[in-house]
Amino acid sequence: MIEKISSYFQRIGVDHETDLNRSALSFDVESPQGLWHCSILVSNSIYTKAGVGFYSTLPVKVPSTLMNHMAMFLMCLNNDRLFGNFELDPETGALHFKTYIDFENRTFSEKAVERNMLINISIMQRHMPKLIKMIENRA
Repeated sequence: MIEKISSYFQRIGVDHETDLNRSALSFDVESPQGLWHCSILVSNSIYTKAGVGFYSTLPVKVPSTLMNHMAMFLMCLNNDRLFGNFELDPETGALHFKTYIDFENRTFSEKAVERNMLINISIMQRHMPKLIKMIENRA
């Protein structure tokens, strides 16, 4: 599946890196709201269901002094969200927006990958300015 996504990205002109050992692809997104990193993790081992996790990572870390406040804010952003969720790594301060496609009972689809990617990026694009402002004003 990683090869299919990589081929799709090449075809549509997304400059990316592929890490076959981790079954991952990564690339940067540049928008009027700023620059951030995206990763796609592919799971297709015999121990886990086949699927694709898409992560947009905020370009700044959440300081430890802001972790509780940010966790509460992210909980509110995740409330009633049907597709995707914000995650905060308490050890590193990394903040991600994650979406997932389950390919367990359906075949791989470029359209599904594209839709997932566009939704993920648009949600990060929408919330990134507020999240960065919260970090900068409290740090």
